[in-house]
Amino acid sequence: MNLPTVLKVVEVASATDIGRVRDHNEDRALATPSLLAVADGMGGAQAGEVAAQIAIDHLDRLGKPADGAAVVEAIEEANEAIIEASASDPDKSGMGTTITAISPQDGHLRVAHVGDSRAYLWRDEALRQLTSDHSVVAELVRQGKITAEEAEDHPHRNVITRALGADARVAVDSGDQAGRDGDIVLICSDGLSAQVSDEAIAAVMRSEDDLQSVARILVEQANAAGGIDNVTVVLARLEMTEGEALASTTAELPAAGADKPRSRPRLSPVALSIAVLLALAIGGTAWLWSRAFMVQDGDGQVVVKRGIPLSVGGIPPRVTWQETGVDAARVNAVEPASLSDSARGRGEAVLLATRLAWQYGIGEAPIIPEPPRVDPAPVPPPDQAP
Repeated sequence: MNLPTVLKVVEVASATDIGRVRDHNEDRALATPSLLAVADGMGGAQAGEVAAQIAIDHLDRLGKPADGAAVVEAIEEANEAIIEASASDPDKSGMGTTITAISPQDGHLRVAHVGDSRAYLWRDEALRQLTSDHSVVAELVRQGKITAEEAEDHPHRNVITRALGADARVAVDSGDQAGRDGDIVLICSDGLSAQVSDEAIAAVMRSEDDLQSVARILVEQANAAGGIDNVTVVLARLEMTEGEALASTTAELPAAGADKPRSRPRLSPVALSIAVLLALAIGGTAWLWSRAFMVQDGDGQVVVKRGIPLSVGGIPPRVTWQETGVDAARVNAVEPASLSDSARGRGEAVLLATRLAWQYGIGEAPIIPEPPRVDPAPVPPPDQAP
């Protein structure tokens, strides 16, 4: 009896790094034969990674193989869980995350996506982006208002338009790509795509056969380009083979920044009291560093800053987190309360920065159609692209 021919993930690889600027890693990932995903967290005192982990955990609970519709539902449920966690804990207020996931099923790749973490397909020595960034500049490119080249240096390039945890309901883009023997899929956080060009990524894919080497080199290139953000890469090689689905072995990334258990010396009551006071002071400073502030910079532009006014205990002073490219005078003339030193969660700041960019920077409402839920028309392979 002949067994059916199925699409299998026969090799997975992953790599993550804190980068050269950030003080901790807010990326999380899942790399298994049944499901691949990358989440890039944001906001809260050490809470960006909490939001990212919530998203990954919801996906990891799915059965194997992971059904495409079930993946979308899990992402929607993760959005609700993130919002509930934000509301119940002030330290997690405003946290959010991107999520991009791929599940091989019935000879196809089911893609689900929110935010600007990207999925790519490597086929016939060509790299094709499978997802469309949910960002202001990506929407301008889609509307034909700017070119892809202009988007690279656009003043709104850092403003994303969708994230889990940013709103009670999240629109999940989903799609279907027919698989082919020898395909390689790549999912990455914007720590890679914002630092390393598609051409450079393709050059690495072309020069290296071992996927773990590809992942390592891509992370190294992102750091060499400045390492301004956490960077995470997940890769999988696909084959058309006979037989049942692969066993559900996993190769998940370890929780970034997690320390191994270690024994600790006992403290005297006085030393313990001092340690508690220091921890509270450091914790309060860390909380302030995690907050976002929508303010006017020296050039009269609206920027999102994070941190504290002055350097304390080795923690650097407040720095610019997002440049919106919006004239602060236009905002102040209509809604001055939008710009202040009031602390916000970074998820909240994403929503506000997006609105200000559209309303005062671009001057017109965005045209963002509701995405199809599941199984839109397949993306044509590179050799059939117009």
